[in-house]
Amino acid sequence: MVRTIIVDSTVTARIKRSDVIDNARIQPGDVIVGLASSGQAAYEVAYNGGMVVMVLHLQGMIFFQNSRTKIP
Repeated sequence: MVRTIIVDSTVTARIKRSDVIDNARIQPGDVIVGLASSGQAAYEVAYNGGMVVMVLHLQGMIFFQNSRTKIP
């Protein structure tokens, strides 16, 4: 298991339905901003691909699923 601390937050807000941005209202000229979660922080010893720990756990389970020794 990976030793890690997850620091997380949830933000909720109430807004008018007319202010909600959905796919039907996206028009040419609109700008979509995405932030990368990859890189290397000052406290990390190696490059971080930005994958969430749960995804890494799932990948490990899938990768090692066929290589496990079955115990009767």
